[in-house]
Amino acid sequence: MKAIEQNYRVDEALKNIAECEDSLSRVQKYQTAANHGDSTAQYKLGFAYEQGDLGLNKNFDEAIRYYSLAADKGNLKAYRALFY
Repeated sequence: MKAIEQNYRVDEALKNIAECEDSLSRVQKYQTAANHGDSTAQYKLGFAYEQGDLGLNKNFDEAIRYYSLAADKGNLKAYRALFY
């Protein structure tokens, strides 16, 4: 039951993310999903920190942290970002 509730929270956090009016709202939704273990959100935050996207300052330590979390869950984009 706990896994179902967690998946629901992740789904809700990512729902309509493209319709967020501002970058802060997108970052908050990605962070919520990433904190619940969603590897896509972890990858996207890693990318945002690497590029200085979504209103975030470039922070390579945070980029590596989020890419690593996503790669550990099998996210190939995150793995490539770390090793290529």
